[in-house]
Amino acid sequence: MLHRRIIRLCMTIGLLVALATLAAVTGPAAGYPTKPVTLIIPFKAGSAPDTTFRFLAELVEKDLGQKIVVMNRPGPGGTIGVSEVLQARPDGHTIGMAAVAVVVLQPLLQDLPFKGPDDMTLIAQTNEAQTALAVNASSPWKTVDEFLAEARRRPGQLSVGLGGGFHTILHVQIALLEKQTGVRLNVVPFDAGAQLPALLGGSVDAVVGQTVLLSPHVKAGKVRPLAQVGVRRARGWEGIPTLKELGHDITVTAYEFVIAPKGTPKPVADKLSAAFKKASESPAFREFGDRRGLEIRPLGPADLTERLRVDAKVYRQVVEELGWAKKK
Repeated sequence: MLHRRIIRLCMTIGLLVALATLAAVTGPAAGYPTKPVTLIIPFKAGSAPDTTFRFLAELVEKDLGQKIVVMNRPGPGGTIGVSEVLQARPDGHTIGMAAVAVVVLQPLLQDLPFKGPDDMTLIAQTNEAQTALAVNASSPWKTVDEFLAEARRRPGQLSVGLGGGFHTILHVQIALLEKQTGVRLNVVPFDAGAQLPALLGGSVDAVVGQTVLLSPHVKAGKVRPLAQVGVRRARGWEGIPTLKELGHDITVTAYEFVIAPKGTPKPVADKLSAAFKKASESPAFREFGDRRGLEIRPLGPADLTERLRVDAKVYRQVVEELGWAKKK
């Protein structure tokens, strides 16, 4: 009798294991996505991140077999769009584009529904967003030194347009340049991407913007880049030095990635990660990057998590140095 009970118990356990295995196979990832996927971009339509991720979305939806509907949710520092993503149902049908400054800088400056990368599901890094200090091609300044010399002659009078408003990575970069060189600039915030028309129209003297946005106007001879901001020269911009090479220790680099709400099932997150990795490594996206001066640097969730945690420490130091930290 005992022997039969043991056999029945083993059979029951075996059945449960089989059912669990079947559930894993036919669970959340089975058939996913079952409807169009919403990709929220926390910046304005026509901005550099918008341009990049709309192109990526076209590549990814071919692999997922469902339409990716892009929705722009611009707001201070990208926080409105990212917050909306994180408050969505964690089923993989609402995902979002995010950037390092949104995830690790903004929580140091204000109270938000998220405090860092641990409050979300990281899907994949797709690219680094190289930035540059640039002026109108008709301006008299040919180098960073010439621009800074003019800024010293006229403290607070040279205007620099920043996309995305105050306390973005672009603002960090120009604020560090001011602090290290002792110049005082008139920093003018714009909606993401709107600083470029202001430069072309003569409303500002210079801009700090992503190379992906500047490239077409540089090639058209309307904009003159003075220096790149970052640890290395971007592809297609090999002739333009970095601020680091010119003696200014400013290497904070923007990079962009895909997120989903915390609690997104791992099989769903894995499927999304694989799809964005495939799209990021595709010849079409590489060619897009070469045209726009965009650094294609795919990273999986584990490596992205580690990078964000390291940069969180860097930004904490930067915020203290600039005096931007929120009051406790």
